[in-house]
Amino acid sequence: MFESLNAVEWEKLSHSHGSAAEVPARFAALVGESDEKRDAALEYFWEFMLHQGSRYEASPYVVPFLFEVLDASQFPLQRQLIDLLLG
Repeated sequence: MFESLNAVEWEKLSHSHGSAAEVPARFAALVGESDEKRDAALEYFWEFMLHQGSRYEASPYVVPFLFEVLDASQFPLQRQLIDLLLG
């Protein structure tokens, strides 16, 4: 999963609060074992990539990776992730 995540120059892309440099770490948390960190990562994507319905420079770059997470049948927040993608 996420084979090409580091090929994206996240630090050069922006989101609602500045640089998207922490996106790889947020994806790691999203698929990690901690429910708390997973929830926080999902909230990050809502807040920073789709803030108040707006899309940002980094927003389209996260979409393919969100689909990778969704494709993982063991991911426990599939409904919430679908809601994010529909946003």
